[in-house]
Amino acid sequence: LQFLNEKLRNNKEIVLAALQQNGLALEYANKRFRNTKAIVLYAVKRNGNALLHASEKLKKIKEIVIASVQQDGHVLKFVNNELKNDKEVVITAVNQNGHALQHANERFRNTKEIVLAAVNKNGWTLRHANKRLINIKEIVLAAVNQSGWALYDASEKLKNDKEIVLAAVNQS
Repeated sequence: LQFLNEKLRNNKEIVLAALQQNGLALEYANKRFRNTKAIVLYAVKRNGNALLHASEKLKKIKEIVIASVQQDGHVLKFVNNELKNDKEVVITAVNQNGHALQHANERFRNTKEIVLAAVNKNGWTLRHANKRLINIKEIVLAAVNQSGWALYDASEKLKNDKEIVLAAVNQS
């Protein structure tokens, strides 16, 4: 789409074919397509980062944002604050990519359920958890079971816990 004239960028069939290949082609689609819910949803399901090229109005629609973070959890970084405060959006993002936790607000980095989901996906995300949670054995054990290196971010108390240390050593 990038190199097409405006008439072709305005052709729905061509736009959909381009989006099927790469959702990021939304950037070069005619503005009306970037403001069409079905087209944007189609794009973000192929590449979550296509959300960056959606109209501001559509970036606020939960269904589109969830589809986007389901495809790429890191897109949480670009989600508007209202939806960043939505638990379903955040849990969907961290279930796709644990590192999305770094883009969540403090409230969610302090929520056991969300941090547990994140560290089960990627143990290293323990470093983005609220310091209160790095003292909870269940969370740290889940993190080191996923990546032994997560022991680095555990509380001093849990770094000396035999079960945690054995799990980390066996995982690394």
